[in-house]
Amino acid sequence: MAVAMANARVVGSVVLFGMSTVATRVAVQTVSPLLLSVLRFGAGGVLLILALAVVIPGRLRMARGDVPFLVMLGAIQFAAFSLTYTLGLRFPEDWCRSSARQ
Repeated sequence: MAVAMANARVVGSVVLFGMSTVATRVAVQTVSPLLLSVLRFGAGGVLLILALAVVIPGRLRMARGDVPFLVMLGAIQFAAFSLTYTLGLRFPEDWCRSSARQ
């Protein structure tokens, strides 16, 4: 029974992960890529912090010196992955046309 439940969770995760690309592709046609990225990662970050605060409240403590590095890491990851990902989903035809000319 535990193996079947674990397999069902894996399948569910894979389906949700696969659907996220399709949902993002549809969403960037009406919402700017920057706004979509902020909403996705903002909501995810808030939910993660709330879940950690409820499940393991003592683990959210960190040294003040680590905060600037964590903010910088988050900003770099946000700019490097999320924004380019959503821009790529919004303008795939432009990229294909410019690559074909070269």
